[in-house]
Amino acid sequence: MRDLVDPLTGVAATREELEAQDWDNDITLGGNGPMHFVIFQPGDHLFYVAAGKLPIFEQPYTCFSLEELLGLPNSTPCDPATL
Repeated sequence: MRDLVDPLTGVAATREELEAQDWDNDITLGGNGPMHFVIFQPGDHLFYVAAGKLPIFEQPYTCFSLEELLGLPNSTPCDPATL
């Protein structure tokens, strides 16, 4: 879940290029500066967020239940709690 394509040129950054730039080239949507990494599980109203040291996308993804956050009854729990 990481977009490495420069929208102006259509060229994707390689892992080596990103490592040389400390994982944030300020060009691609998947740059570490502007966002954390999120994986959505829409059918269950769950989402997993990665944060922490660079590269962020290699860190554990912690689960959050949208239903639990909103205080809805019979909410879907996170299982597993971390990916």
